Amino acid sequence: MRSNLWLIESQIVSLSFPTMGKMINDQLAIDEPAETQEKM
Repeated sequence: MRSNLWLIESQIVSLSFPTMGKMINDQLAIDEPAETQEKM
């Protein structure tokens, strides 16, 4: 059984993911703006 990890059709554009700062803020319920990808 093989994954389709390397197929272009299976890959997701990384810009569609939230930034690490946004994920941490959401996880910790912090009500402050997260760092943007450009600031990281």
